[in-house]
Amino acid sequence: MNLKSEDILKNFTGNENATATLLDSIKKSNNTGVWLLRGPKGIGKSKIAFNIIKGMLNIEKDNQLLIHPDLFVLKKDDDKKKFIPVEEVRKVSTFLSKTAIKSSFKAVFIDAINELNHFGHNALLKSLEEYSFNTSFIIIDHMNTVIPSTIKSRCKKIIFKKLTYEQIKYLLEKTSISSENFESYSILSNGSIGEALKLHDNNALEIHKLLCSFFLEIYNLNNNVDNIQKLFQNKKNNNNIFTITFLMIFRFLRNALKKLHNIKVFYIDNLEEEVVKKLSESLNHAQINYLINILYERKKNMINFNLDIYSSLYLTLNDIEKAIKVNEK
Repeated sequence: MNLKSEDILKNFTGNENATATLLDSIKKSNNTGVWLLRGPKGIGKSKIAFNIIKGMLNIEKDNQLLIHPDLFVLKKDDDKKKFIPVEEVRKVSTFLSKTAIKSSFKAVFIDAINELNHFGHNALLKSLEEYSFNTSFIIIDHMNTVIPSTIKSRCKKIIFKKLTYEQIKYLLEKTSISSENFESYSILSNGSIGEALKLHDNNALEIHKLLCSFFLEIYNLNNNVDNIQKLFQNKKNNNNIFTITFLMIFRFLRNALKKLHNIKVFYIDNLEEEVVKKLSESLNHAQINYLINILYERKKNMINFNLDIYSSLYLTLNDIEKAIKVNEK
């Protein structure tokens, strides 16, 4: 087993203390235990787990695949599916019932537990209740779904924090993204380099500009929705763009709340500052909270019931438009 910190943290930025705590716990465990790596998506938890598992099983450093006879990787392999099929989760128990082949222990890597449904949780719990000595579980938790307490109570929890603005900017400097957009993506990313890259790949700044136009010219709803819908045309990742659009709207509303409470707001440009100023002057605290709740509910329904993207977007903008117009009368 090779768990040298310099190898695990190679080409990695942020959460050094959490990684050190995790390594120390694994080294003292005799390869037996369940570790739950908790933190926002896109901050490097999976990459750290990847490097640790390679070290535990002595997989070659240059090997970019986690393939080993004593390793079981549970991961969603089809983006069209909402959850990892329960049949795949049940294979963990079958894997654990067999004897290790090349190592003195077996390892299970789950990326991520948030992609298991109720039946998947029950199947995983069965494996956690029955696993034997010399078995290691490393489980990724993006903290965006509820994990049953019966599972969490069996885990050693390691908390990974959001990346700092400086860390995001440093990582962006290693990409092909234009330097003039570093600050914008660093602010919008909410401490996640994965989110920053997704925002860039899905024209987030263009979406941001169009939404600013809508909020500053609130009476041109139809024209603005037509423009926003153009972003969805001929795109493979409509759901990503839809999610980003909703996150932008939420950002405007949340920052308007902050402004009402005299909390400092970090804007990505002057347009956004104008939007937040207008919202905070046009809506009161209760109205903004009401719109935020509607926003979350509509996004959830769109995902759960596969509702039309355009209709969900139009209804959301229409709700905001009506709230502002009522106050302007």
